Amino acid sequence: MRKLKSIAVCALCLCLLLGLAGCAAAQRPLRVTLVLKTETDVAEFWGMLLSGVRKAAEEYGVELTVRTSPTETAIDEQIELIRQTAAEKPDVMILSAADYDRCAEATEEAIAAGIDALGENRVQEMTEKLKDNAYDGAPLHFIGHLQRNKVKQVVGKVALIESVGSYELLEDIDRQAEKLGIVQPILLEVNVGGEEAKSGFAVSEVHAAAERAKSLSHVVLRGLMTIPPVAEGEHGSVPYFEKVHALFVDINAKLYDNTLDILSMGMSGDYEDAVRAGATMVRVGTAIFGARNYTN
Repeated sequence: MRKLKSIAVCALCLCLLLGLAGCAAAQRPLRVTLVLKTETDVAEFWGMLLSGVRKAAEEYGVELTVRTSPTETAIDEQIELIRQTAAEKPDVMILSAADYDRCAEATEEAIAAGIDALGENRVQEMTEKLKDNAYDGAPLHFIGHLQRNKVKQVVGKVALIESVGSYELLEDIDRQAEKLGIVQPILLEVNVGGEEAKSGFAVSEVHAAAERAKSLSHVVLRGLMTIPPVAEGEHGSVPYFEKVHALFVDINAKLYDNTLDILSMGMSGDYEDAVRAGATMVRVGTAIFGARNYTN
């Protein structure tokens, strides 16, 4: 099997070399993008292929982009496809999950394609990536469950905290922001399905929580965020989206003079329904990058 792989690699590299030589002779620029599968059983084969391709690219001065994504559609095309799907609401912002098992090039490609924001849901990974300037080029949102003992690591580091789901967390953020002399933008998380396993304010609590946020000096409420229960059947999330949208409209009119501008709801599997229900931001990862690799 190994010999067979070696022969296949040599054949593929030879074909590529001939193509490169032709372009070089004609003095025509060439850009190569490889879309690689990531299954364990082909990892060795692709490793051998990449080694040969990289050497050929270096020899002929070719700009080589390697994207380890299981999708067959380029990231910029996926983002454009989402925008076209949401065309009825052209102001909808697209946030992509940044903490997936993606190479840095994939995140850079999403930024170059015009992604509106990057989302991170692990504090430790976010801290490490901030040191490497991994999020440069797009606003960073914290979208995961934020523990109170990690507030110091997030406040002032992100453009928006989307997952403020308790009074205690709200006030911890305000205190930390005061220490830093800043005002931290936030969203209130709504536990629209009343699920015990999820954080967030119950629907009946959100109005009072929004009033409390308004009274604090070092947070500014931008809107609401929700993740509905797992849908049963097609369009099963729609009633939940509609309920949170109605709540958003009510709070916006009664408390904030219609200045709230973000209703973050909808992910890769249901963002179309969310947009139709009134979302102004959707959080997509799989729809852009492909399914996450959980084997690592």
